[in-house]
Amino acid sequence: MTGCKELIKTFFFEFVQLFFPDLAAKLDREVIEFLDKQVFTDVTEGERHEADLVAKVRLNGEPSFFLFHVEPQSSARNEFPRRMFSYFARLHETFGLPVYPVAVLSYDAPKTEAPHGYGVTIDGWQVLAFEYRSLQLNRMSWRATTSVRTTRCRWHLRRKCGWRRRRDAR
Repeated sequence: MTGCKELIKTFFFEFVQLFFPDLAAKLDREVIEFLDKQVFTDVTEGERHEADLVAKVRLNGEPSFFLFHVEPQSSARNEFPRRMFSYFARLHETFGLPVYPVAVLSYDAPKTEAPHGYGVTIDGWQVLAFEYRSLQLNRMSWRATTSVRTTRCRWHLRRKCGWRRRRDAR
């Protein structure tokens, strides 16, 4: 497991609190279970893909469970949105639970906004519209997140995931 993935696993609640504070307020921090690597095989191409980090969580007061899919990525790839959809669909099919997909994009370039969805359109009809949360660190200001509770997480994200100050990342 890379440093960034291990960091997110170690500081999972703080990570959610840092980037998704409304969701963190509903998260039962006592019930977080990390699943073993989820391996998916592309039958048509024979390639194996692994979901980087999957955590089974529970929201306070809610009987349902969620799976967080966190996919740190070190370089921009054109097929990434389709792969995020494939992971989402396979996790949902396997566990029958809602999946909250998050992509942590830690590459230095490009700085243009990365896609945060995947779609299929046939003859002007949108058959599929899938979206995921995209945390593109090279477009975010680390100083904008000043919560004392998340300071450790922020510091480690800067070191392990390449989250630099915007002026340093130029």
